[in-house]
Amino acid sequence: MLRDRGTMKWTSLMLPEHVEMMKEMWEEDGKLLPPTLDEQALSELNEACIEAYENQTLVKITVYSKGELKQLEGKITHLIPQEQSLRILTVTGNTKAIGIRHIYNID
Repeated sequence: MLRDRGTMKWTSLMLPEHVEMMKEMWEEDGKLLPPTLDEQALSELNEACIEAYENQTLVKITVYSKGELKQLEGKITHLIPQEQSLRILTVTGNTKAIGIRHIYNID
């Protein structure tokens, strides 16, 4: 079986700038794209937000941030339609502002 080292064998022939660009390219390749939600998904998120806010239930919100999906758990304390955002009081006691366009899912 051939054990090829891939691009490792070529890095000694590359300029340091090229090596840095290759590393950046590999890092960006692993990142996720921001969510694109259609009208139905947006209306479902809106209903879930309003219901969680009115009932003050504990929710898990999946948020897109810098190419990753992060999970927040807490209660929605404010809905701000002018800013298209909401505020959540996490279970650790921190308050976080989240833009609606960054929300991926609400459970």
